Amino acid sequence: MPIPQALAFGVEVCVTRPVRAIAPDRIRMHHHGEDVAVFVLDRRGRALMPCSEKRARLLLARGRARVHCVMPFVIRLTDRDTVSCQFQPLRLKLDPGSRATGLALVRDTEVRDTATCELQRGAAVLNLFELVHRGRQISEALTARRVMRRRRRGDLRYRAPRFLNRTRRAG
Repeated sequence: MPIPQALAFGVEVCVTRPVRAIAPDRIRMHHHGEDVAVFVLDRRGRALMPCSEKRARLLLARGRARVHCVMPFVIRLTDRDTVSCQFQPLRLKLDPGSRATGLALVRDTEVRDTATCELQRGAAVLNLFELVHRGRQISEALTARRVMRRRRRGDLRYRAPRFLNRTRRAG
């Protein structure tokens, strides 16, 4: 059951695998000039905390990780298990829309201001995704089918006339 694994690293959504569980052709990753986090798995394929692109490059160059999946980019560590790792709480924020749903994977941050001793809470964005709804694809496919049918019906205009080709027997 995927729930204990998801609760182990503080994600509030039931996730059986990294975002690859959704069809990859329907997901678009957004970069917006910022570094996006790279998803990390331990050597048994269980999810760890995401890391930066730079750290992922270093791990791959040193042979401590292998590429597990290209879209979204996921690496698998060869020398680490979830038992020896610490996890931070992550949240998956949703922004539903009519054509697409926005997904944001964020890590909660707390910063204590030294001058006022106030606790300021925020969220560090790890990744941004956009899930394109299939309803739009279905609507466009139906429109294309309707256009083709109308074109086939319109091709009848240049045929020979049919109103004089029926004859009756005398009587």
